[in-house]
Parts: sequence; structure tokens; C-alpha cells
Amino acid sequence: MINDCVRTYFEIPEEYLTYMPTYLPSLKMAQIFNAFPIAAVEKELTLQAPVRETVQS
Repeated sequence: MINDCVRTYFEIPEEYLTYMPTYLPSLKMAQIFNAFPIAAVEKELTLQAPVRETVQS
């Protein structure tokens, strides 16, 4: 994503793309930007059964 942004911003012709370095952020930096990978996802989840009313006759 970062590499594509740089190429687009500077309008680098396709013939020169092979000469461009590839930037790969550190794992910590990538996690800060929610890019990759997600180390752990913690979420509390509570499930409840639906409450059903009964009709008395």
C-alpha cells in the first residue's frame, strides 16, 4: 500500500518501477496502522436467548 502511494504520488513511469525499493514497515509500526498482522483480537461477547412471551387462555 505504501509503495503504491509513493509510485502514484510521484507519478513514476512503469518502466522504472523495477528499480524502486520496496518499503516494508516493521511489525510494530504495521500494527499501529492496523495494516498487518493483527497480534490478538480481544472482544467480550455476551449472548442472550430471546425472551418469548406466552399467551395464557
